Formats: sequence, structure tokens, C-alpha cells
Amino acid sequence: MSKSSLRLFIIFIVILLTVSQACNLPGSVQAPEEPRPEGEEQVAPAESDNQSPTQAITAEQPESTPTEAATTPGSSRSNPASGSELHTIEGWEIQVKENLRGEAAWEFLQKEGPSNLVNIPGWDYVVVKLYFHNTFTEKDVQSPSLKELTVTGDRKVLYQDNFWGSPAPEILYEDIYTGESMEGWIDALVPADEKNLILAFERDQNTGEPPRSPFYIALEPGASVDTVLPAPFTPIDLGKNPDSPAPLGSTVVNDRWEASILEVVHGEQANALMESQGGMYSDPPEGFEHLLIRSRLHLSIPEDDGKKECTDTQTMFTLYKDGNVQEPNMGTGQPPLPWNYLCFYPGGIYEGWSHVLIPVGGDPVIIAFTKGETRYLAISP
Repeated sequence: MSKSSLRLFIIFIVILLTVSQACNLPGSVQAPEEPRPEGEEQVAPAESDNQSPTQAITAEQPESTPTEAATTPGSSRSNPASGSELHTIEGWEIQVKENLRGEAAWEFLQKEGPSNLVNIPGWDYVVVKLYFHNTFTEKDVQSPSLKELTVTGDRKVLYQDNFWGSPAPEILYEDIYTGESMEGWIDALVPADEKNLILAFERDQNTGEPPRSPFYIALEPGASVDTVLPAPFTPIDLGKNPDSPAPLGSTVVNDRWEASILEVVHGEQANALMESQGGMYSDPPEGFEHLLIRSRLHLSIPEDDGKKECTDTQTMFTLYKDGNVQEPNMGTGQPPLPWNYLCFYPGGIYEGWSHVLIPVGGDPVIIAFTKGETRYLAISP
């Protein structure tokens, strides 16, 4: 072979080897992948814009969430137990035997209720006859209490029994011994437009005994109340300073409460209202007169356990005088119904009366709302 032919042959071989490596022909050797340190996750390559239709749909689908298990009937206000059946709970068998509301309850109470019964416009009486059978074995006697046995509804307030000892027999505070049974009544006063009435049996957890689960029974067909916690309120500065109190009719908002004064009545008009609508009237101290405040109260989240907050509406408003919030005027007068010691669930709303003593003279006064961070409201009697 001539030198020129040999040179051409060598050039041909070099070109062939170069093309083979560039095209990664079979027989070519790949560089080994470096081992990943132990415990380090492998990062997936970024997706290209030209995904297949299936890949694109899969990527946009929301994550699935597990279905919430249905609650046991009676364990929640959102799923109360049937009002007609006999229910077995910790320490008791319990059944609603009779349930009256509105006109039917009013007629019943006129015969079986107290002598000072008063018909309150915009409100309904409710009377419930209950059967209790004591199955508790750890002690021989139990007594349902005023705070444990209440009526509630979609306003998320617990309404306690109003009339002590009537209609008879009243089941509250009656000793029921193990193995024994009793039928008796409770009553309540609820807004006429309140819906989804439920009997709430929430055992007192301050007795030193093991905690007992609450139990709820529907007093209306299909009764159910949403129990989702509301969002906390955002406080506003209106009424925060007693030197610039909120005007009558405005709404003050602190960390947990919204409060609005809807109406005020004082002097002889307040006296007449207390006497005619179930309040308790007594002569005010010299130099003072009765002031009645009708307010709207709205709770976001209770202060303590997040479940409910109990308060006396008598103590929520007090007089601000001489640079100090005065003590509540307990025992000097009782506002007309509806007023109560009552409990609010989160989101609870209540409208009712409170009572304050104010100086005689008709001068503007400042009222302090004392639940949560104090707010001040101006009132011109």
C-alpha cells in the first residue's frame, strides 16, 4: 500500500471512531453515577412544558382529605340524639317524655307554673318533662343541677331553668338513688325565633369525680347546630378610653366580645318595667335611680377552655364614676325578663336586660362593659 493510501486509511479510522463516540453507539461506555449520600432524597428533574395531557391533569388535582367519621348521636349539638327514645349514658338512662313550647307551654304554665308568671313579648316558654333512671354504681345518689340541664338552640346560648320548684315536680336537685327513677320538669325562656332547640345535659366537671361526657337530645325534628369555632374578633379602639366613650347605639369590640346597647330606661319608667315584666323592684339608695340596659352580646371564643363561657348578665355593665369602675349593683334591683345567669358557646348571641344604679339628675353617665378588655359607653338618660 502506498503512503498516500495508508494516510487515507488512517484518517478514515479516526473519523469512524469519533462519530461512534458522539452518537453513543452500542459498545460505548457511560460514566458511572456518583453514589448519593445516605439519607439524602433524590431530586426529580424539573418537568418540561410539553407534558402529556394525563400528566397535566394529575398535577392540577387537589389533594384528597380523609372523610370525617360520623359522630355518635347525642355526642354533639350538630348530631343530637332522638327526642323520643330512651338513651343510656354514663350513670343514667334518660328520656324526653313531653316537650311544650310557645302557646302550649304558656297555657300549661298558667295552670302548673308560678303565680308571678309573666308573658314576655318576643320570647317563648319551653317546658320539658324528663325521665331519669340512676345506673351509677360508684355512689348511691345523683342530682341533676341547674347548670347541667339546660335548653339551647341556633343562637348558641344555654338557657337555664327560670322557676324554682315549678312546674312540679321539678327534676333539678332531686336526689335519685342508684336503681331508682324519677320523672320531672324543667323550664326555659327562649327567643321566639330561636330554632333547632336541643336539651343539653352537660355534667359538672368540678365535682371531683371523673369527667362525664355531655349528651344532647333534639327537642325539634331535625334539630342540629353548627359547632365550628368562629374566627376571633379583631378589637377596635372605639370606647377603649373613658375620656372618649362610644356613643349610644354603637358596637364596641374587644378581644372576645361584641357589645351594643340597644335601649335604656331609667327612673319611674324603669321601676314600672321591672314590676310588670318579672323583675324585682326595690327603692334605690338616696341620690340614685334604676337604669335598665337592653343590650346585644356576641361572644367569639370563650376565655378558659374554648367550650363555653358562663356569666351573669347583671354584672356585665357597671357604672364608671370618679375615675373608677363601680361594683355591680347586686341585690338593689333585678331587670325585667329576659335576664339570666347563662352560658355562651363560641359564636353565641344574646339580647336581654341588665341593671345599673346611676346618680339622679339626668346628666350623661359612662357605663363600663367589663367582660374581656373594658370598653366604655356614653348614656344620656
